[in-house]
Amino acid sequence: MIKKYIVTFFSHFGAIRFERELRARGIKGIVKPVPRTLSSSCGTCVEFGINMSLSEEFRDEKAVFYLKDNELKINDNHNEIEQVAEISKEGYRRIYTAKE
Repeated sequence: MIKKYIVTFFSHFGAIRFERELRARGIKGIVKPVPRTLSSSCGTCVEFGINMSLSEEFRDEKAVFYLKDNELKINDNHNEIEQVAEISKEGYRRIYTAKE
């Protein structure tokens, strides 16, 4: 099963950096405008999917994101991520929001 996510950022630079980190891990991320239902500081997001059956590859808790208990967890060491939402048929479910 593939879970899809959208990550929004405080700056365009954060979006580009995150997409590069995904690519380094073999994941295709798409940089695009943020959907209207999700607000964003910079208006740019990255959409990507993870094959949950391959989740063993994403258990490094020091990485920008990792999987734990079949859920995506975030390490925002650069303080660039505004929010992360899981994409479903019903819409978006926020799973991470930056602390104020």
